[in-house]
Amino acid sequence: MLRQNWAKTMLALLISISAVAVGQDKTGEEKHPAPPSNPVLEKMRKLAGEWIEAQPESGKPAQTVSVFRVVGAGSAVAETMFPGSDHEMITMYHLDGDVLTLTHYCAMGNQPRMKARPGKDANKIEFEFSGGTNVDEKKGAHMHSMILTFVDDNNITEEWTHYTDGKSTGGATFKLTRKK
Repeated sequence: MLRQNWAKTMLALLISISAVAVGQDKTGEEKHPAPPSNPVLEKMRKLAGEWIEAQPESGKPAQTVSVFRVVGAGSAVAETMFPGSDHEMITMYHLDGDVLTLTHYCAMGNQPRMKARPGKDANKIEFEFSGGTNVDEKKGAHMHSMILTFVDDNNITEEWTHYTDGKSTGGATFKLTRKK
């Protein structure tokens, strides 16, 4: 009898230890670490939702330009630009240490990375090129920088700068408003 109780106790202990080892609590639910705490990432998380053109130039009804989603258990924000179109692109925002970083999965077939640089204006995040895949900074074309401006809780502006053969060749500005 004592031997049976000891075996049951050991079995229960092993099950508890293995649940903790694989990241589960006593109920069997998977546990995730708390998302990183960072004021800039928190600002990005608040963008979750659909965003449309603030002032459509075409005179047509405003189209959804971007959809922001909080992903990775709160550790990243995914922006889908031009969702459902042939020109759909994804930009992932996340921390690298304590620096907000983005990777832009571009319709041009490359993936430039940019890091936020310290700014004087709390309502602007200025991203600068820091490498990428399928990108040669001196040859070819890629997005090289982006300034994200928080106008207010329901309006943002994204100013993208394009480089070709190591020089700025213009870019695109998106004035977005939160879809209601």
